[in-house]
Amino acid sequence: MFRDMGAAGENGNHGGPCPPVGDPPHHYVFTLYALAVPDVVAAAGIPKTGSAALFSFVLNKGLGDALLAKASFTATYGR
Repeated sequence: MFRDMGAAGENGNHGGPCPPVGDPPHHYVFTLYALAVPDVVAAAGIPKTGSAALFSFVLNKGLGDALLAKASFTATYGR
């Protein structure tokens, strides 16, 4: 189920987490990256059409020593 969280409730903004009623809680993983570069796109040569998968690869493997550290946590939400 998708719920539009936009100001008017109809503008197509990201709806945020909204598992269906009765589903077990869904898991959401958040990751913070400490980088030694000011611009990931420029440092990695990511094209304007770069996908989320490409960004994920670059952040996790493609920056080499420019990835200083990362930390993740998992949150759950259910209704």
